[in-house]
Amino acid sequence: MAHEIKNPLTSIKTFSEFLPARHNDPVFLEKFCRIVPAEVDKINNIVRQLLEFSKPASLNIRRTDVNLLINETCEFLNNDFLRKNISVERHLSDLPRINADPVQLKQAFLNLLLNAKDAIRPPGSIVIRTGKEGTKVFVEISDTGTGIEKEDLKRIFDPFFSRKDEGSGLGLSVVHGIIEKHEGSVKVSSTKEGASFRIELPAGDQT
Repeated sequence: MAHEIKNPLTSIKTFSEFLPARHNDPVFLEKFCRIVPAEVDKINNIVRQLLEFSKPASLNIRRTDVNLLINETCEFLNNDFLRKNISVERHLSDLPRINADPVQLKQAFLNLLLNAKDAIRPPGSIVIRTGKEGTKVFVEISDTGTGIEKEDLKRIFDPFFSRKDEGSGLGLSVVHGIIEKHEGSVKVSSTKEGASFRIELPAGDQT
């Protein structure tokens, strides 16, 4: 975690030291205005994930449309997918509204989609499926990324575990915690052609 925070701080410090001497340099200022806010966002994201992990918010349960959350999250990430030449297929079944915290569920979907995006070497694709089986509503997110090594499958939900060059290793831990609080489950399968995550949530009393 110290490494992940130190890298963007080093960039910010370097730019700040050069600013007094180069404040009239338009090229430098363009880089400063582009890079420094991005590095601050990195630190902010790490701190946010730490706070979510160390002191997760209580659930604000209400009737929730899972498909709507998927669509909103995909729209939010649309530019990222376009930049990385990733196509996204959505196969969303008619679902009943469930009792859930929509803000936290959207965070779980966002984390899984960001993981999928990062795992893909362009071009690639992500497939999202929703459905209902018995008393459960499910969401499956599959990607054509590099997959997860067999020996890592049992560790991917552990806090701070990551094989990425960058990242806090908290994204999947947060997902697991959110789904567990909803009395649901997260299952993962992987091959060399990509990984697939399946979230199952109680459909609840539909009356």
